[in-house]
Amino acid sequence: MNIKEYNDEFMFQPIFGADDIRHFSTTYKYSEANPTTNLTSNKNYLSYFKYTVTQSKSDKKVFGIDVLGSKLGSFSFENNGFDDLATFFNRRDRRSKKLEIPEYYNELISAKILISPILSIPIYSPVREDFNIISNYFNSIAYEIRHELLKINYLGPLRTHPRRFYSSERENVKKNKGQTNLGADLYYGGSSGQEKVNYWMNKFDIPYKLSVENIGNNITGNIISLMLCDTRNNTSVTPADVGFGIGQVLPIITCAVTKKNQTICVEQPEIHLHPRLQAHLADLFIETSSNADGNQWIIETHSEALMLRLQRRIREKKIDKNSVKVLYVDVGMSGTSVMELPLDDEGDFLKHWPEGFFEERMKETMGID
Repeated sequence: MNIKEYNDEFMFQPIFGADDIRHFSTTYKYSEANPTTNLTSNKNYLSYFKYTVTQSKSDKKVFGIDVLGSKLGSFSFENNGFDDLATFFNRRDRRSKKLEIPEYYNELISAKILISPILSIPIYSPVREDFNIISNYFNSIAYEIRHELLKINYLGPLRTHPRRFYSSERENVKKNKGQTNLGADLYYGGSSGQEKVNYWMNKFDIPYKLSVENIGNNITGNIISLMLCDTRNNTSVTPADVGFGIGQVLPIITCAVTKKNQTICVEQPEIHLHPRLQAHLADLFIETSSNADGNQWIIETHSEALMLRLQRRIREKKIDKNSVKVLYVDVGMSGTSVMELPLDDEGDFLKHWPEGFFEERMKETMGID
């Protein structure tokens, strides 16, 4: 975003350049109560936090913090963190020429590291009111990270059941539970979004055409009506009156075509879909992750058909193998393990798939629809 957009969003000046690239990684752990370690109750805690900023053209590091956390709430800097931060703040602070690196170093040592109230990452609590440069930077970082995380769209394993009417308000939707306001998303997506939804419904061989209408007035406010016209007999119905599968796939299609440059997480997109339609989902994910849309998909699936279509598209050069990462999650007696399954240029796995393949593999391998 440019400077004006940044100021409108955050109400403060950017602490780093608009073109600077931010890198953020964090690890959270869970620990059960243990009297021997003074942990009196079960606790989720921040165990690792790393944030770096680099110049987009030169890849030169501008800013970096590397913090380890403990289950008891204490934090420590890694990789000469105090020295690097003291040097950075001394270089950037133009309001006071009196403070030198030793004073910044002492300030870093003296100030308490707390957990941000807006996000579970470390921030500084200033020792005195006239010295809040360090605290301001950490708070600004927290707001920037929160802004990016809020751009993640999550669709749960059971999408919100379609209704006959919707309000146009999005704020009350429980996004953290995977719920969506389908009517509002389609309404604000405009005619272009509706055309794209109908395009993909046709690609999925779903025999309906969607239309969106605002039937509200000044008194009622916006009331969004969704209608589906059956292309086989011109019968009009609402999404609530058709098969359960359409209600499950329509939010996925809508999210795919109305979002740009966002991260979309979806659990079990294949629910209530025929295997052939499950395979079509892969094409939807591929096309809407192209440069034009720029979306990133994180998909939790058990669908062999979806995976095989992805492999086929790699073989057909419709998507690069490096754009697809397959992670196999297995739960054993010692906990959960994650294994990456790399793909070659033909879309074949370079490691043995733990549970084998289904019968759809041959059709996809041979390119048979």
